[in-house]
Amino acid sequence: MLDKKRRAISPYVSVILLTVIVMIARAIIYHYSVLAVDSYYKRIMEKEASMLMQVSRELGMNILSSFIDNNDNVVIIVATGKLEITIDAIYLNNTPATNCLVYLSNGTSYSELVIPPASVAAIVCPTAPTANSVEVKIIHGEVQKVAVANRI
Repeated sequence: MLDKKRRAISPYVSVILLTVIVMIARAIIYHYSVLAVDSYYKRIMEKEASMLMQVSRELGMNILSSFIDNNDNVVIIVATGKLEITIDAIYLNNTPATNCLVYLSNGTSYSELVIPPASVAAIVCPTAPTANSVEVKIIHGEVQKVAVANRI
């Protein structure tokens, strides 16, 4: 015989309950996936910004040429990018260079080791008369550029 005390759930109520459960699960999954994608793109953007900073530092100044002239001076031809470059130190054969002058392409010269943006400059430093080859090291900020100057 049928048990009259038992009651069934209406199909409408079960559909509504199932829909609510699915919507809640969907909202939870969406929330966590958005967080995961957001953190992923944030890491990519931070890494890209770090790489761009490194590239801008690396491309801030380039040594185009270096040689020892007939007056026993080391001549270093450099080009700068969009930023003004302040040279912190110049080493010739791992010895700090002193009395260096900067000659800009427009004809001006000065003893400060600051090179304006988007310019070509010649840095002239005295060296020993017997040197046939000199290792040149220019340091600006955290960047270090190295070249070899030979007598011409």
